[in-house]
Amino acid sequence: MKVHLSAAMLRLLVTALAIFPCFFGSALRGAGIIELLEGVAALFEEWTWPDVFSAHVYRASSGVQGEHHA
Repeated sequence: MKVHLSAAMLRLLVTALAIFPCFFGSALRGAGIIELLEGVAALFEEWTWPDVFSAHVYRASSGVQGEHHA
C-alpha cells in the first residue's frame, strides 16, 4: 500500500520528530549536494537563530592508501 503525504504533512512530521529525513551523496565528489539543500529547505521550518550560534563542521578526506579521514 502506497501512502502519499503532502509537503506540509512531511514538514509537520519532521518538526514533531516523528520522521527523520536521510539524504545520501558524496561531498567529496559533489554528488547529492543540490538534493540535500533542496530537501532541507523543503522539509525544515525556518526559525530565528539566537544571537550566539555555534556549529561543528567536519572535513572528510582520503589518504594515499584510500583510508578515510575525518
